[in-house]
Amino acid sequence: MTAIRSRPSLPVFAILLLVALISSCQIEKRTGGELSSAASNQDRTEMSEGNLSGLDAESSDQAANGQQGLSNAAMREYAFLDCMYSDSYFPRDMVDQTKAILIDFCQRIESAAPQNLSELHAHSHEATRKINAQEDDYLRAGSEIETGARDCIGLTFLVIANAYGFEDADVEELIAPRTW
Repeated sequence: MTAIRSRPSLPVFAILLLVALISSCQIEKRTGGELSSAASNQDRTEMSEGNLSGLDAESSDQAANGQQGLSNAAMREYAFLDCMYSDSYFPRDMVDQTKAILIDFCQRIESAAPQNLSELHAHSHEATRKINAQEDDYLRAGSEIETGARDCIGLTFLVIANAYGFEDADVEELIAPRTW
C-alpha cells in the first residue's frame, strides 16, 4: 500500500514563514535596523571555536564562506534550516549538506538573475532534485526527510524566493519535483 502524502497549503507555509521570521530574526537598534540572526551568529561562533559536531573544519568553512559570500544581506544573515538544526533527529552533517544546496540555490539566483517565476522554478527544481537525492543518505544516518523537515525546507525555499523579490512565489511550485 502506498502512503498518501499530504502537502500543506500555502497559508500553512505563510504562517510558518511569519513564525520563523519573528523567532529567527531581530532588529539590531545599534546597527541602524540591520537584520541579524541569533542562530546564524551562534553557528558562526561554534564554527570559529572548533565545535563542528562531526564536521571537518574545511566543510564548515566552506558552508560559512558560501553564506557570507551571498550579496543578499537577508540571506547572508538568515538562519538556514534552523528548525532542523534544533532537532537532534536530523544529523547535523546531513543538514549542513542540505543547507549547502540551499545556499547554492541562492548563489544561482544571484548569478543568473531570473526575471520571472518560470526562470526561478528552473533553479528551485534543480535544488529540490538535489535534496531528493539525499533521502537515502538521511535514512542511512537514522533519519529521514519527513513532515518536520519538509516544512522546514519548504519554508526556506519560500524565504529565499521572497528575499530575492519573488513575493508571489508558491511554495508548492518552488519544490514541485520533491519526493519528500
